[in-house]
Amino acid sequence: MKDLTSQRFGRWTVVQFSHRTKYRDSYWLCRCDCGNENTVRSYHLIHRKSQSCGCLQRELAALAKYKHGLSYHPMRSAYTQMKQRCYNPNSDSYPRYGGRGIIVCNRWKRSFANFLADMGERPKNTTLDRIDNNGPYSPENCRWATEDQQHANRCNSRFLEHDGLKLTVAQWAQRLGLHPNTIRSRLRYGWSVHDILTRPIDTRCRHPS
Repeated sequence: MKDLTSQRFGRWTVVQFSHRTKYRDSYWLCRCDCGNENTVRSYHLIHRKSQSCGCLQRELAALAKYKHGLSYHPMRSAYTQMKQRCYNPNSDSYPRYGGRGIIVCNRWKRSFANFLADMGERPKNTTLDRIDNNGPYSPENCRWATEDQQHANRCNSRFLEHDGLKLTVAQWAQRLGLHPNTIRSRLRYGWSVHDILTRPIDTRCRHPS
Protein backbone atom coordinates (compact mmCIF):
# COMPACT_ATOMS: atom_id res chain seq x y z
CA MET A 1 0.00 0.00 0.00
CA LYS A 2 1.39 3.36 -1.03
CA ASP A 3 1.58 5.92 1.79
CA LEU A 4 -0.42 9.01 0.82
CA THR A 5 0.08 10.93 4.07
CA SER A 6 0.58 14.71 3.55
CA GLN A 7 -0.05 14.47 -0.17
CA ARG A 8 -2.53 16.82 -1.85
CA PHE A 9 -5.26 15.78 -4.27
CA GLY A 10 -7.25 18.77 -5.46
CA ARG A 11 -8.37 20.48 -2.26
CA TRP A 12 -7.78 17.39 -0.15
CA THR A 13 -4.74 17.00 2.07
CA VAL A 14 -4.23 13.47 3.36
CA VAL A 15 -3.91 13.47 7.16
CA GLN A 16 -3.45 9.79 7.93
CA PHE A 17 -4.45 6.27 7.01
CA SER A 18 -7.96 5.41 8.17
CA HIS A 19 -8.81 1.78 7.42
CA ARG A 20 -9.00 -1.00 4.86
CA THR A 21 -12.18 -2.82 3.92
CA LYS A 22 -12.55 -6.55 3.56
CA TYR A 23 -12.26 -5.99 -0.18
CA ARG A 24 -8.82 -4.46 0.49
CA ASP A 25 -9.88 -0.93 -0.45
CA SER A 26 -7.79 1.63 1.43
CA TYR A 27 -9.39 4.74 2.97
CA TRP A 28 -7.59 7.86 4.19
CA LEU A 29 -8.61 10.61 6.53
CA CYS A 30 -8.44 13.81 4.49
CA ARG A 31 -8.88 17.50 5.30
CA CYS A 32 -10.38 19.83 2.71
CA ASP A 33 -9.07 23.37 2.25
CA CYS A 34 -12.38 24.65 3.61
CA GLY A 35 -11.72 22.77 6.91
CA ASN A 36 -14.06 19.79 6.51
CA GLU A 37 -12.69 16.30 7.06
CA ASN A 38 -13.78 12.98 5.60
CA THR A 39 -12.47 9.52 4.75
CA VAL A 40 -11.78 9.06 1.07
CA ARG A 41 -10.97 5.92 -0.88
CA SER A 42 -7.39 5.92 -2.20
CA TYR A 43 -8.59 5.02 -5.71
CA HIS A 44 -10.76 8.15 -5.79
CA LEU A 45 -7.86 10.30 -4.63
CA ILE A 46 -5.27 8.97 -7.05
CA HIS A 47 -7.63 9.07 -10.06
CA ARG A 48 -8.98 12.55 -9.18
CA LYS A 49 -12.53 11.34 -8.75
CA SER A 50 -12.73 13.21 -5.46
CA GLN A 51 -11.08 16.64 -5.17
CA SER A 52 -12.95 18.23 -2.29
CA CYS A 53 -15.63 17.69 0.31
CA GLY A 54 -18.16 19.09 -2.18
CA CYS A 55 -17.32 22.78 -1.79
CA LEU A 56 -15.52 22.89 -5.14
CA GLN A 57 -18.55 21.56 -7.01
CA ARG A 58 -20.83 24.06 -5.27
CA GLU A 59 -18.55 26.96 -6.16
CA LEU A 60 -18.30 25.89 -9.79
CA ALA A 61 -22.08 25.52 -10.02
CA ALA A 62 -22.60 28.97 -8.47
CA LEU A 63 -20.06 30.49 -10.88
CA ALA A 64 -21.77 28.90 -13.87
CA LYS A 65 -25.14 30.18 -12.69
CA TYR A 66 -23.68 33.66 -12.14
CA LYS A 67 -22.13 33.80 -15.61
CA HIS A 68 -25.36 32.55 -17.18
CA GLY A 69 -27.31 35.19 -15.29
CA LEU A 70 -24.98 37.95 -16.47
CA SER A 71 -25.89 37.14 -20.06
CA TYR A 72 -29.38 38.48 -19.38
CA HIS A 73 -28.45 41.23 -16.94
CA PRO A 74 -30.27 44.54 -17.64
CA MET A 75 -26.93 46.37 -17.80
CA ARG A 76 -25.63 44.06 -20.52
CA SER A 77 -27.11 46.35 -23.22
CA ALA A 78 -25.24 49.41 -21.88
CA TYR A 79 -22.01 47.40 -21.87
CA THR A 80 -22.55 46.10 -25.41
CA GLN A 81 -23.43 49.54 -26.77
CA MET A 82 -20.30 51.01 -25.15
CA LYS A 83 -18.08 48.50 -26.98
CA GLN A 84 -19.98 48.93 -30.24
CA ARG A 85 -19.41 52.69 -30.18
CA CYS A 86 -15.69 52.20 -29.74
CA TYR A 87 -14.89 49.17 -31.89
CA ASN A 88 -17.58 48.63 -34.52
CA PRO A 89 -17.04 50.83 -37.61
CA ASN A 90 -20.59 49.95 -38.73
CA SER A 91 -22.09 51.62 -35.65
CA ASP A 92 -23.69 55.01 -36.31
CA SER A 93 -21.93 56.35 -33.20
CA TYR A 94 -18.48 55.05 -34.14
CA PRO A 95 -17.22 58.30 -35.76
CA ARG A 96 -17.82 60.21 -32.49
CA TYR A 97 -16.17 57.53 -30.33
CA GLY A 98 -13.85 54.91 -31.78
CA GLY A 99 -13.31 57.05 -34.85
CA ARG A 100 -11.68 59.74 -32.73
CA GLY A 101 -9.72 57.41 -30.47
CA ILE A 102 -12.12 56.70 -27.59
CA ILE A 103 -11.39 53.22 -26.17
CA VAL A 104 -12.63 50.89 -23.43
CA CYS A 105 -10.07 50.11 -20.72
CA ASN A 106 -8.68 46.56 -20.78
CA ARG A 107 -10.36 45.61 -17.50
CA TRP A 108 -13.81 46.36 -18.90
CA LYS A 109 -13.09 45.25 -22.44
CA ARG A 110 -12.37 41.70 -21.37
CA SER A 111 -15.12 41.27 -18.77
CA PHE A 112 -18.71 42.43 -18.30
CA ALA A 113 -18.45 41.23 -14.69
CA ASN A 114 -15.62 43.73 -14.08
CA PHE A 115 -17.70 46.54 -15.61
CA LEU A 116 -20.64 45.63 -13.37
CA ALA A 117 -18.45 45.41 -10.27
CA ASP A 118 -16.91 48.86 -10.90
CA MET A 119 -20.03 50.77 -11.94
CA GLY A 120 -22.68 49.06 -9.81
CA GLU A 121 -26.34 48.91 -10.76
CA ARG A 122 -27.59 51.74 -12.98
CA PRO A 123 -29.76 54.28 -11.12
CA LYS A 124 -33.13 55.09 -12.65
CA ASN A 125 -33.17 57.66 -15.49
CA THR A 126 -29.40 57.64 -15.98
CA THR A 127 -27.05 56.51 -18.71
CA LEU A 128 -23.33 55.85 -18.91
CA ASP A 129 -21.32 59.08 -19.16
CA ARG A 130 -17.61 59.86 -19.51
CA ILE A 131 -16.50 62.73 -17.27
CA ASP A 132 -13.70 63.67 -19.68
CA ASN A 133 -15.19 63.54 -23.18
CA ASN A 134 -11.76 62.88 -24.63
CA GLY A 135 -10.94 60.15 -22.13
CA PRO A 136 -11.60 56.39 -22.22
CA TYR A 137 -14.38 54.30 -20.79
CA SER A 138 -12.79 53.37 -17.47
CA PRO A 139 -13.73 53.27 -13.75
CA GLU A 140 -12.10 56.61 -12.97
CA ASN A 141 -13.65 58.41 -15.97
CA CYS A 142 -17.23 57.09 -15.97
CA ARG A 143 -20.40 57.70 -13.99
CA TRP A 144 -24.14 57.18 -14.23
CA ALA A 145 -25.50 60.61 -15.24
CA THR A 146 -28.91 62.13 -15.86
CA GLU A 147 -29.83 63.65 -19.22
CA ASP A 148 -29.14 67.17 -17.90
CA GLN A 149 -25.73 66.13 -16.60
CA GLN A 150 -24.87 64.51 -19.91
CA HIS A 151 -26.00 67.58 -21.83
CA ALA A 152 -23.77 69.79 -19.71
CA ASN A 153 -20.86 67.47 -20.41
CA ARG A 154 -21.14 67.31 -24.20
CA CYS A 155 -18.26 68.34 -26.38
CA ASN A 156 -20.21 71.31 -27.78
CA SER A 157 -21.20 72.73 -24.38
CA ARG A 158 -19.97 76.29 -23.99
CA PHE A 159 -18.31 76.95 -20.65
CA LEU A 160 -18.07 80.39 -19.03
CA GLU A 161 -15.82 81.08 -16.06
CA HIS A 162 -16.68 83.81 -13.55
CA ASP A 163 -15.89 84.38 -9.88
CA GLY A 164 -14.06 81.06 -9.68
CA LEU A 165 -16.94 79.06 -11.17
CA LYS A 166 -16.79 77.32 -14.53
CA LEU A 167 -20.29 76.39 -15.70
CA THR A 168 -22.09 75.81 -18.98
CA VAL A 169 -24.48 78.33 -20.48
CA ALA A 170 -27.43 76.25 -19.29
CA GLN A 171 -26.03 76.00 -15.76
CA TRP A 172 -25.37 79.75 -15.55
CA ALA A 173 -28.88 80.46 -16.84
CA GLN A 174 -30.42 78.26 -14.18
CA ARG A 175 -28.20 79.73 -11.48
CA LEU A 176 -28.92 83.38 -12.40
CA GLY A 177 -32.53 83.06 -13.47
CA LEU A 178 -31.74 84.05 -17.06
CA HIS A 179 -32.95 82.47 -20.25
CA PRO A 180 -30.14 80.54 -21.98
CA ASN A 181 -30.85 82.43 -25.21
CA THR A 182 -30.13 85.71 -23.42
CA ILE A 183 -26.64 84.49 -22.55
CA ARG A 184 -26.09 83.15 -26.06
CA SER A 185 -27.20 86.44 -27.61
CA ARG A 186 -24.80 88.40 -25.40
CA LEU A 187 -22.03 86.06 -26.46
CA ARG A 188 -22.79 86.70 -30.12
CA TYR A 189 -22.62 90.44 -29.53
CA GLY A 190 -19.17 90.06 -28.01
CA TRP A 191 -19.97 90.99 -24.42
CA SER A 192 -17.43 90.23 -21.73
CA VAL A 193 -18.19 87.27 -19.47
CA HIS A 194 -18.58 89.66 -16.53
CA ASP A 195 -21.22 91.74 -18.35
CA ILE A 196 -22.97 88.67 -19.73
CA LEU A 197 -23.54 87.27 -16.27
CA THR A 198 -24.03 90.43 -14.19
CA ARG A 199 -25.87 93.05 -16.27
CA PRO A 200 -29.64 93.11 -15.71
CA ILE A 201 -32.05 92.62 -18.58
CA ASP A 202 -33.14 95.87 -20.19
CA THR A 203 -36.79 95.42 -21.15
CA ARG A 204 -37.02 98.84 -22.83
CA CYS A 205 -35.20 97.82 -25.98
CA ARG A 206 -34.81 94.83 -28.20
CA HIS A 207 -31.05 94.66 -27.65
CA PRO A 208 -30.07 91.18 -26.44
CA SER A 209 -29.74 92.22 -22.84
